[in-house]
Formats: sequence, C-alpha cells, structure tokens
Amino acid sequence: MINAIKFNKGLLITLIIALIFLMGFYGEVLLNANHYIFAPSGDGIKNYFTYMHHIKNDTSINHFGGMAYPYGDLHILTDGHTLLSSFLQLIPGAENWAVGFLNLIILSSFPITACVIFKLLKTYNVKNVIAITFSITIMMLAPQYTRMFGHISMAYSFFLPVTWYWLRQYNLTLRNKFTIYLSLFQVILYFTHPYMGVMSLFFIVLHQIIGALFNKKKRSLKVLIHTFYQALLPVILFQLYVIIIDSAPSRASYKFNFGAFNLDWKAVFFSHSKPFDSAFKGIFNYGQLDWESWSYIGLVNIVFSGLIFYRFIFGKRKWFRFKNSSIIIVGIFGLLHAAGFFFNYGFGFILDLVPQIRQIRVLSRFAWIFYFTVSVFVAVYFNKVFVTYIWKNKKPIAYGLLTLILILNTWESFHYHKKAHEKMTKCKNPFILENLSDNLQREIKHLNRKEYQALLALPYFQIGGDRTIHQIKDHKLFFDILAITYHTNIPLINSCLSRSNNNNLSNLSRILTENYIDQPLRESFIKDGKKIALIKGNKPLTQIDKRALSFGSQLSFSERFYDFDYRNAMKNYKDSVLKFYKENHNTFHHQSQLSFKDSNAQVIFENYDFYGNNKELIFRGEAARKSKFNNYTTIIDLKSRLKNIEYDVSFWYYSDMDTTNHIMFFVQEEQEKKPIKWSNVIDTKVNYKHLGKWSFVEFTIKPKYPNGTQKLMLKGSSKYFNPAIFFDQLLIKEKGTDVYADYDGELFKNNYPVGKL
Repeated sequence: MINAIKFNKGLLITLIIALIFLMGFYGEVLLNANHYIFAPSGDGIKNYFTYMHHIKNDTSINHFGGMAYPYGDLHILTDGHTLLSSFLQLIPGAENWAVGFLNLIILSSFPITACVIFKLLKTYNVKNVIAITFSITIMMLAPQYTRMFGHISMAYSFFLPVTWYWLRQYNLTLRNKFTIYLSLFQVILYFTHPYMGVMSLFFIVLHQIIGALFNKKKRSLKVLIHTFYQALLPVILFQLYVIIIDSAPSRASYKFNFGAFNLDWKAVFFSHSKPFDSAFKGIFNYGQLDWESWSYIGLVNIVFSGLIFYRFIFGKRKWFRFKNSSIIIVGIFGLLHAAGFFFNYGFGFILDLVPQIRQIRVLSRFAWIFYFTVSVFVAVYFNKVFVTYIWKNKKPIAYGLLTLILILNTWESFHYHKKAHEKMTKCKNPFILENLSDNLQREIKHLNRKEYQALLALPYFQIGGDRTIHQIKDHKLFFDILAITYHTNIPLINSCLSRSNNNNLSNLSRILTENYIDQPLRESFIKDGKKIALIKGNKPLTQIDKRALSFGSQLSFSERFYDFDYRNAMKNYKDSVLKFYKENHNTFHHQSQLSFKDSNAQVIFENYDFYGNNKELIFRGEAARKSKFNNYTTIIDLKSRLKNIEYDVSFWYYSDMDTTNHIMFFVQEEQEKKPIKWSNVIDTKVNYKHLGKWSFVEFTIKPKYPNGTQKLMLKGSSKYFNPAIFFDQLLIKEKGTDVYADYDGELFKNNYPVGKL
C-alpha cells in the first residue's frame, strides 16, 4: 500500500510539473484554444481544412468532398483526423469549437507523454526522482513537437510510449487486457494517421522478436498469437476497410517514391536549434538539417550513450548485457530502418515480397523509435549510477549529476518551445468568419452555393498523384481558397491530397487545356447547371493558366474572381482544328511532315523511328527511346542549334507507375571557358494530359549560354529502384508557333493528336 502511494505521488508530481510546463509555454493557446491554428500554410492549413470541412460540410463519414470536385476522395487519405472528425460530424454545431478541441488534444500530448513515460520507467524499477526528471525532459525534447506545424495528426508524442508501456505490461503479466488495449489503440492510430499505426506495428513486432531471441519464455504460441492481435490484426482490419470503401481503380501507389525522405543521421545526433546548434555546426561543419529527419536525442543522451557504449565494449564490469539491452537494439533497428540501411544492403527483395512497405515514403520518422528507446535506456542506466553513488554515501554527486541533466535538457528544450509558442499565436482561426479580412468576408458573402458548383484557383495546383503534380506557387491564395471553400461549402477543383486517383486527376487537369475529345467532366458540370468561379492569385500564371483565365469574365465584387466559361473552355475543338488545317494547309510552310505558318520559325522534330532502341513500348511510329531511371539520358543533342529565345518543348513519356517513374528534365549547356550549366530544370510530372499510359510533357526553355551547346536530358535519383524509362516523339519550336504534323493520316497539333484527317 505504501509503495502504491509513493508511486501515485510520483505520477502526480510528474503531471503537475508537465502541466506547469504546458501553461508556461502554451498558456495563451490553452486559454484561447479555438482562437488560433498552429500552421497557416502548406500541409498544416490543408490538414486543418480537411478536418474542419469534414465536420461542417461533408455528409458521409467516409467521403471528403472539399477538393478534387466533383470526385472528392476517401477522407482517411486526407490526413484530416478521420476518426475524430467523423465523430464530431454527429454533434450539431461542433464546427464552432472543433479547432480548439483539436488544439487542446494536441497540447495534451505533452502531459500524457510525461505520465506514460513515468509509468514506463517505474516498470524498470527506476527511483521516483529519476523517473520524474527523465519523464519531464523526455517529454520536452520529444521530436514530434515539430509536427504541430504541419502534419498535425502525427504530433502525438505519446503514441510510441503508450504502445511500449502496454506491450511491456503484457510481457510482464501476460494479461489479456493489455492485448485488447494495444489492439484498440492501434486501430485508433490508423484512423488518425496510418504512419503512427505502422510505426507502432514495427515497434511491437521487432520488440517481441528480439525479446524471444533472448528469453525462451517468450517463444510460446500464446505470445505469438497475442502479438498477432496486438500488431497485425489492426493493420489487416484497416486495409480491409480501405479496400471495401475504395472504388478508385488507379490510385497513386508511390511505388518508386519509397524512401523519398530517408534519415539524415546528423539530425539525430546534432542539434538543429539553439543553444547548441552553432557549436555543433562549428565543430562538424554542416548546413541546415533536413526537417523531416529532426529526431535530435539531446546532449545528455549523446554523452551517456557514448559512455554506455564505451563501458559495454571496454569496461571490466559491464553495466548491461545484451539480454538486458534488447530495447536499445529495437531503437537501433528503428534508426537503421529510418536510414534505409537494410534496403541498401541486400534486403531490397523485401520491397517486392511485401509491397505495402513501399507505401511508406518517409522513412526518417522511424527515428522517433530510437529517440524514445535511447532516452529510456539512458534513464535506466543513470538510475543504476545514481543508486551506486547513494550506496557509496556520495549523495551530492548523485543529485548534482541529476540536477545537471535537468538543467541541460531544460535549456535545450526551452528554445524549442519558446519558438513553437511564437509560431502558434501568429494566425487566428480562419474557420471563424470574423477572423478573416474584410475583403475575404465580402467575397465569401457574394459567393452563393446555390449559384456556384465549384471553385478553380490559378495558378493551378494539383498534388497527390503519381503521374501529375502542380505544386502550390501562391500560398496566400491557398490559404484564402481553403477558407472560402470551407465557409461557402463550394468545393474546390484543385487538389492537395495524398494517393489520389490518377485518372480523376488527369480529368481535372485537362480542364485548363485545349481538348480534342469529348470530356465527361464537362458534361457533369453542364448537368449540374451551376457556375464555376475562377480565383486568380498574385503569382505569375503559366500559359495553361492564362488560357483558362481567358475564358473568364471578371465579377463585380472582387478583382480576383471570374465566372469561368467552362462550356467553351472544355469543349471538343477537334473539328475546328481539322477544318482550320485543311483550309490553310496549302498556305503553310512545310518541313518534312510538319506544317506551320511562319517559314522563318525554327522547328525541330524527332520521332525516334530511325534511331530508337525500343520497339515494345511506342507512342507512335516504329520505335521509341529506352533508358534507365538513374542514368544521364540525352533526349537530343542540339549542338549549338538554339538561339537566345524561348522555345516550347514537348515529348511523350511512358508513365505507368507500376513500370516506370517520373523523372527530372534539364538542359545541359556548355560554352568555352565557362562551367557546364544545368538550366530549365523541371519534373516530368508537371503535365496536364495523358493518353493511355503515356503523359504529354510540355514546357518552355531558354538557353542561358546563347553561344553554347545544348543537350536536353533526363535524370532520376533513387537508392532502391532503377526502372526502365521510355520516351517518344519530341518537338522543339519557337514559342508561340503552332506546328501541325500529318503522322500517317493522323493530325497532330503541337505534338498532340487531334484526329484522323
């Protein structure tokens, strides 16, 4: 009974200190939780939006309709707290306080983390004063605090400690209730953010495997069955849920984007913030650390880890044997996995045996496992050191070391959370209408859901597919359009989601282009009968954007809003183009099978029929070009043929994402006595049209060396994959020149097929 009282007293002290920390750094936000959003740009505002729109405007628990109109998407793929937002849908008026509720849950992660780590340390028989000190400092330095400003559904620093605590309780007691707790907790994690579920799965399975290697008692059928229920059953249920409700046949798989953000080891062992970042950079001479890799373990953990390692290897008296060090082995495996180590050195075949692993693009987050395991390991180790000094009647040394640890960890974390508080209070909650600017409120007032079916933002952005991507160029516009969509419930045609349907995205991007086929999407818009509003930002527009804007008529209540004439913008121009070509063919200048109006215009065309090296995958004609993703591939060597003017370049790229990968395009330029220059760098995913499994890639280039030579080249970079790439039919023309080609009786306009002549 006395021990229980002491235990609860220690837990209560931990909770009180954690709450003091929370009030000290985040008191203003706690007291005005509904007044702020933590992240007003990028993924942050998008994730608040998908959460809030689902509560206020969506009528389905599973479906999200705020973007990619008229398709929408599965809400579970929006990073919008699906479990929580779906529950709040059922409460009338929840949207009025839902932001504050979410913010409080995120901030509550701090005291929950501290309390769970305290209880975890007590299972290792750590003294109360040690457990309190380390639980607080581990909470303060936990790397997930950075996620509050972007991936808010992964900001819960307690999810790994809770998984570990219940798993350890099961291993100590073999009680069924802890398996039930773990199973339910994993399901909650998957429906909050699948990455958290996967990381917990990794931790549980690896922990139990390593434990079984050192402990025969854990090699039982019962433990194996419970591990299945704890880790594997939740992911199976989640996958079944997605399969059952998902009707998308061509969803982005990111097969070749696996490991897009691997761990930068420096971000684990070198500080990325005050007070020690300058010292680290001065000693080790490194630049800005990759944000995705931030998992800094702190100076105290670095010093003690080094000491433990030294004594383990060289000491006569070894503090820890392998059997008693299994948890740090789990952390090291997590660190190696985060760096992609296993797949670099002989285990790449696993990616084909278990394709689901390839869905995890960002491996670096698995370093969080190392942070918590090394922190707890150091705490347990220091507990032994502390007790030893107490036994030797050296209390001043014991408490002096503990005080030094507390000061160092608090000093490091102080700068993190001071800066975090400043970020949190910069943006008022845009889901409260009164917090928006007068201009934005006026625009929202004049946009009527009964009059408008959708909104289209320019510059166009579209994120979430394998084959097409158009990054956000105007972040103020992005913020404004999300606020407008939320308050008016007029969905957005643009998309910024994840793993979207490639076919749907292709149909959406074609809204902006000249088309030579009937578009079902146009008929869908016409059937709805309502208008589509264009909103133009302040950033420069592409030629494609300008074309869409040319079909707009400005609205009286705003300088940036237009009615979009989608009936004419999206109509089938095939017949008019064929008619124009036939009527003017005789007046055109002819160059081989090419025809264009200005005889002085420079036009270069290559169909690869004569020196193509592949006859299996061909866009048109008899051959195409084949290379490898990681190679430096020359599309065409232009020597010094280009003038110092702008050119339109287009070619066809095979973009079946189960076979190939998107790739970087660039112009390599050389001029005597000057260094080789890469210019006009662009991703082949910046495209708007597809035919079958081929993407139409088009962009503008201008030589940087007017008297130099130019090569148009492709180059990818992947540590794990080197798939074949295929491209065909290249056209280079002076900007603004329309070029027609009669290709075996099929008319092409500017390298895109129109129809049979």
